[in-house]
Amino acid sequence: MSPNFSNLQIGFVVPPTSLRTTIKRVFKSINGLSEKDVIGPNDIAKQKYDIVLVDEAHRLKMRKNLSSYSFYDQACKQIGLDTSATQLDWILKQSKCAIIFYDKKQIVYPQGLRIDNLISNDITDTRSTSFYTLTSQMRCLGGLPYLEDIDKLLNNKLNSKVRTDEYELFIVENFNNFEGILFEKEEKFGLSRMIAGYAWEWKSKNHKESFDISLDGLKRKWNSTLDNWVNSKNAINEIGCIHSIQGYDLNYGFVIIGNDLKYDPDKKKVCIDRNSYFDKYGKNNTTDEELEEYIKNIYYVLLTRGIKGTYLYVCDENLRNYMCQFIEIYNNKTSSVGYSSQSDYGLLQVAERSPKYE
Repeated sequence: MSPNFSNLQIGFVVPPTSLRTTIKRVFKSINGLSEKDVIGPNDIAKQKYDIVLVDEAHRLKMRKNLSSYSFYDQACKQIGLDTSATQLDWILKQSKCAIIFYDKKQIVYPQGLRIDNLISNDITDTRSTSFYTLTSQMRCLGGLPYLEDIDKLLNNKLNSKVRTDEYELFIVENFNNFEGILFEKEEKFGLSRMIAGYAWEWKSKNHKESFDISLDGLKRKWNSTLDNWVNSKNAINEIGCIHSIQGYDLNYGFVIIGNDLKYDPDKKKVCIDRNSYFDKYGKNNTTDEELEEYIKNIYYVLLTRGIKGTYLYVCDENLRNYMCQFIEIYNNKTSSVGYSSQSDYGLLQVAERSPKYE
């Protein structure tokens, strides 16, 4: 006999604002579910729950590098905890059972929860706790070998080509072509988006007419919204930052690696450039070692969004040369030539693709 959950108070916590908006829409369209079931971390202070499921738990926060502290402090007071408590503490205090999905490789800022916060705190010490490791994934066609190799690539541990048996992975050297291939993939498969590390100032946030990113003579803007950006009307013409894409799946990810990530040929090491990283809440009060972890985690997330494939445009020449040892260059044999701009959208012709997914 299946258990009866109808009388239980169950909440689904989704920390990223953008993803939460999308999942609310999904829940609204499913019989028996409600968009009210999907909540943010601050909502957990409003009531007690029997069961709470937390997706993207690495996006839960501590009281550090926040854009506003008042809501955080208010939630702590409402729950009866002091301000040293984390959002995980809120969830454990307000629920009888919490199921938490967490990936330490996806911590992208200083306020993110560390693994120590999960393993040891006053609340988990007083209740039964079990830990399970998920050893497979069903999203990216590259599978675990691809994920492992991307992690090694970013951390100078890869000794052979990235394993891509059923996956499209290419470096595109010209941004003009890079943009054109994006439009072609969007037309054929849909859900293809350009995403990037936070290596440019967000000028268009306050000046709508401004462009944020200029590459090879082409200009683009950051995502104009955080709420459900992936499915927003103008997303194909914008570049999504980490905060607009984490937790989402794409058919194809077109990843720009900015000058916040470079390669030092003397040290033979992938390194970061603090001055080229512009997320102030992501780098304030961090050591260089901490910031390196966050920036590399950001690119790990970006490079693993695509289900069918990932295309890279790498700004730093030394980093591009380093990565070309492990990733094939998209050339005239695998791409069409002469993409000029979105004005050609709908007229794009590709002689060969590698491989095809129908």
